[in-house]
Amino acid sequence: MPHPWGIGRFIPHMLELPKAAADDSGHLPLPHRLQDAYRRRIAKLPAPARTALLVAAAEESGALAATLRAMAGLGLTAGALAAAEGEGLITVEAQKIRSTTRRRGRSRPASGPAGR
Repeated sequence: MPHPWGIGRFIPHMLELPKAAADDSGHLPLPHRLQDAYRRRIAKLPAPARTALLVAAAEESGALAATLRAMAGLGLTAGALAAAEGEGLITVEAQKIRSTTRRRGRSRPASGPAGR
C-alpha cells in the first residue's frame, strides 16, 4: 500500500544522495565543523605523533606492520602512535590501525583551502 503522503516516490532519489555527494573513490565529505574539530585535536599532538598519523593515513589498507615499517624509515617508533590513539583519533589493533572518523564507510575531507 502506498504511503498516504506519497513519500515512496522520493525514496529512490534519497538513496542516490550519498552517491551524489561522494567523490570518485566513494568517500563522503566530512562537514567543515567536524574537520575543524579534528584539526584542532591533531594540532595539539607532538610533531612525531602528527607525522605518524600522516603515515598511518597514507597506508590506506590500515596495515599496522606496513605503517610501522614506513614510520621506522622516518626514525619514528610505535610510541609515536600512542598520542594519536590517546587523543581518540585512531585505534591501534593487533594488525590494523583504524581512524575514528570512519564510522560508516570511508570519509574524506571536504574540498577547501589548504590549512583551513
